[in-house]
Amino acid sequence: MEILGAGRHRVVGIIVLSVLGILVLSLILLPNPHTSITWAKEHALQDDLLTMRSLIQNYSSEQRKRPESLHALVAAGYLKRIPKDPMTGREDTWIIERSSDVAMPGIVNVRSGASGKSENGSRYSDW
Repeated sequence: MEILGAGRHRVVGIIVLSVLGILVLSLILLPNPHTSITWAKEHALQDDLLTMRSLIQNYSSEQRKRPESLHALVAAGYLKRIPKDPMTGREDTWIIERSSDVAMPGIVNVRSGASGKSENGSRYSDW
């Protein structure tokens, strides 16, 4: 003799276990908000560095001289403004590398002034 509702309890049990499984998987697979913010900042830093390096090269070839500062890129219209370093939140922490060529002085590269490291262990200031 079958007890009334036994099949219903089995279905409810399966549904409960399925929901719990989905919750556990979502907690494992969903990104950590802190990691997502760091990831976004790191990608913004990479984009900013790529853009500024490209603009330094464009300025140098078009003006036939290297920019003396990042402000020179703004004054010449290559940048609207100096971007904030996404890792420091400031625009005055960029590390400027200058040419050792006395015939053509000025900026040849820019790097982040952030002191931290990415998840792969590389320092932001080395990017």
